[in-house]
Amino acid sequence: CELLVQDIGAETVMQMGELVKKGVDVYLLRSMPVIFVVVVVVASVVWVTAGGPFVISMLVGASTCMFCANLGTNMNFEGGPRLTHAMNYDLPGSLQSGVRTGAIGGLTAHSLAQVGVVLVWMIVGDANALVGFGAGVSLISFYIRVGGGIFSKGSDIGADFVAEQIGGMDDDMNQDQINEMRKQLEDLDGDGEKDEKAIAAEKLINPDAKVDEMHEGGYVTAKELEIRKHIEEEMAKTLKTIHPVNYLDAIGENIADVGGTSSDLFETMSLTLATAVILGSKIHKVPYIGTSLPFAIISTGTLGCTAVCYKVRCFEKDTARQIRRSLQCNLFGVIILVQGAVFGYSYLHWTVYHTISFDELISYTVIIFLGLISPEVCASICEFFTSVSCYPVKWLAQDAHFGPMQVILQGLGQGFVSAGIPSVVNIIVQIVAFRLEGFYGLMLLACASQACTGWQATLAAYGAVANNALRMSHLTTVNELAHHRANVCAAVGTTQSHNGKVVSGQNAFFATTALLGALLADKRTKQGVDFTSTVGQELSEFARAGLLAGIIFTMLFLANTVTSCIRMAKKLVRFCKEKPQQSGPRLDKTFPATHIIPLKTLTGFAAIESFQLTFSPMCQTFAAPLVIGQLLGFKGLLMLVSGGNSVCFSLNMFLINSGQAWDAARKYVLFGMLEDKDGNVVGTDSQEYDTLGIGEQIGGPLEDLTGPALNNFIKFVAVVSFVTSDIYDEFPDNTWIWGIGQVFLNFSLIGFFKFGLAAAVRQLEGFW
Repeated sequence: CELLVQDIGAETVMQMGELVKKGVDVYLLRSMPVIFVVVVVVASVVWVTAGGPFVISMLVGASTCMFCANLGTNMNFEGGPRLTHAMNYDLPGSLQSGVRTGAIGGLTAHSLAQVGVVLVWMIVGDANALVGFGAGVSLISFYIRVGGGIFSKGSDIGADFVAEQIGGMDDDMNQDQINEMRKQLEDLDGDGEKDEKAIAAEKLINPDAKVDEMHEGGYVTAKELEIRKHIEEEMAKTLKTIHPVNYLDAIGENIADVGGTSSDLFETMSLTLATAVILGSKIHKVPYIGTSLPFAIISTGTLGCTAVCYKVRCFEKDTARQIRRSLQCNLFGVIILVQGAVFGYSYLHWTVYHTISFDELISYTVIIFLGLISPEVCASICEFFTSVSCYPVKWLAQDAHFGPMQVILQGLGQGFVSAGIPSVVNIIVQIVAFRLEGFYGLMLLACASQACTGWQATLAAYGAVANNALRMSHLTTVNELAHHRANVCAAVGTTQSHNGKVVSGQNAFFATTALLGALLADKRTKQGVDFTSTVGQELSEFARAGLLAGIIFTMLFLANTVTSCIRMAKKLVRFCKEKPQQSGPRLDKTFPATHIIPLKTLTGFAAIESFQLTFSPMCQTFAAPLVIGQLLGFKGLLMLVSGGNSVCFSLNMFLINSGQAWDAARKYVLFGMLEDKDGNVVGTDSQEYDTLGIGEQIGGPLEDLTGPALNNFIKFVAVVSFVTSDIYDEFPDNTWIWGIGQVFLNFSLIGFFKFGLAAAVRQLEGFW
């Protein structure tokens, strides 16, 4: 692998990377065997209801997804130190290194999902059993996204609590004190004013600043060299004395963003392709065309995404905004390739093989174009409200002096507005697709929306590695140009990571809609009814109740995940207070030996606790279709999935955009972009920066946990609905009593996993 042979850089960078990598190994070692046991138990139950082929598909899907997520996560941690080292030399090389690192996880997910579905289909030979492949992926994806999110954000909040209650760094890796020491470099000639070199270096903080000759040239005096030496000594002291709990956030960020995004993409792709096989074979007049066209769309997109990962246009003096436009150009190249290839494929079948009509050729072209362009349209809309380069974030930062209430309400307002416009876009494209080709059109729309997600997943993973490299760079070097490149890469990466969440949400919405069509097709076909004649859902009392249930279960899931995150933070603080010797740094040793054993201990504890806290949301998600399907019948179940899908998408956009707006506004101050009325830079020692930190703390769990987890929630609900569809009658006359029993049973299980499991584990630990 080209990544692994690159220079890892200075010893301190290498040590930081190795330290975090050891924590990741502990997390995977603790969690993956337990996940495997859960999958085996679920597969044993499903064997009774769905049969052997379905279970085989499920196990293959789970194993493949687990491999993909682990590969992407491990490679991102390998790439962090190498990217940090590359930032000391040039920006184009740094950007290219980060993108190629992210491509390992992003493109692997994009490719293995297709290969897995095709192989399982060839071996099993049952189209419906392909949903089993998606079901296995859903189990893994749910845990990685929800469990990893609880681990990550619980550790992030817990680290702040530890600093307040136990002691340690009260800011981000002691950057305030280090920045104060850097101010000694501002007036080296002693005339009482900032030197030109210091002014130039100050401007470099801004990722949209232009690099000129003043930044690139110059020499270092003896006095400046001595000051820089003292700063590096303070950095080394920080690395040695900082509490190990601060490193958990770096571990969790990659697990949640890289592993979570890769597995989320893998899940969506698997379900969409399984749906394509089912609907294509049932709806299209020429089944092999109906099933092959979706694979042609996505596989062409995979080839295009692979090609554009090889080279990104970038120059040393490019700003973050210019790099973002270069990345968009790469994406548009993939869109043009897919659109052209699929049009040629369809044109060939119209003119040569006569398997589709001219009207179908036009319809397919329009639907595929809408599917290709709509994710980037939604991402660009959300980027306007959440990017440091755009006015809404600037306004939020400027108004921070009014206090926390202003920051919170304004951030929520931006989230509401930014969620409404993408929802309108989805409504329009789905109406057009359904009017043109019915359920098959919705399925093509879902496939086209995922054709370019290999590139989007690559950039989302790049965002995680760029943020880790930013932290390493500011703790290991005093090189202002290296800091500038780190800021540029992190600014681009933060935006791209957020765009990846937006695209994942839209893909999940389209995939769930298509799976809902497959569910309806499968049920109506077994009933001997022509499901293509279905034009709408009768608004009966059961349908209305099912729609309301979709909202209720979604809100319960949100509450469950947020409270689990807070419980994780409290558990972490309690562990650090009760066992300070095991969790604190070993100051009698040299770095990184000061942190290796404590970090392994903390990671192992947090991994087990986060896994226990994931059971409750998972049980609730599994219970939703079982309860509603038996309590309200099949019509109520359809509205549960349909209504829940719409609510989940809108809430997802609102939560991730609000959280990102607060985070971006704080970075706006961090990067020196905020000025007061006199034109002076407002820095990190200001009240505005502290006030925006409150919004960032609130928005962190919303942006990185609850929002993205809604994708996994609704897809898991749809999968369970499909798998268990045979046990639901059209009306609940004969099953409602079982539905009531399911309510009591599942709420008892949720309560046990929420509160009783931890108590039971403590009792067992005391016994042994």
